[in-house]
Amino acid sequence: MTNKKASTNSTFAKGGVSYCEVSFVVAESSVLRMNICAKKPTNAKPETVSTHFMTSILQHIITITLTAFLLPNIYGQTIKPVNQDTILQEQISTYRLTFWDSLPKQNGRINDYEGLYENEEELALDSLIRIFKSETGIEIVILTLDTIHSDKDNFDQLTLRIANNWVVREKGKYNGILIGISRGHRKIRINNGKGIEELISDAETKTIIYNYFIPYFKTEQYYDGTFTGLTELIKHLKRKLK
Repeated sequence: MTNKKASTNSTFAKGGVSYCEVSFVVAESSVLRMNICAKKPTNAKPETVSTHFMTSILQHIITITLTAFLLPNIYGQTIKPVNQDTILQEQISTYRLTFWDSLPKQNGRINDYEGLYENEEELALDSLIRIFKSETGIEIVILTLDTIHSDKDNFDQLTLRIANNWVVREKGKYNGILIGISRGHRKIRINNGKGIEELISDAETKTIIYNYFIPYFKTEQYYDGTFTGLTELIKHLKRKLK
């Protein structure tokens, strides 16, 4: 994927708080600028073309394999072997570029493109956020991304771009949070809007990530980790609002 940069007039600034389980490093940086708008929750999972894309790739590989084996027998010619790994990587790179250029629309507060949550789990997370929003006016959006959407190095940049394009906003207030998660890349990124910078710092965000999200994520309990971390995040914000 090409290393595209966010535009200078972007709603978000570079930064955020990220965690990578492989290196156990949380990036030190300023919180992101973010506009948030409330949208009605939905039970349906966001539409994704990943499954169809992978099916297309498999069909393509099967066709190439059959051609490589059958044509020499038919015509008595030697055909140079096809590097299927290279073709697959090219297909994935093309898909990532397409996803980057044609981002999906926000689908409620839980946008689970990696399929981490069951329907009832999405409802529980959405309910928690919806109640908090009604009490405080602060919006939280959860986004999960599969490895097909981005490589590991561009995960943070892609979540930033999605946040900028969604521009979740409420009457000009920058009072929102976007939580980006990738099971495949073992990463989590929390972006805080400038409207709540006085309520939660990067250091406090990092503490919540380490102490409440990560312990569950390490054992593949992604819903439990998300719910526990989200609950603590909400508790922290409510304490600061008092």
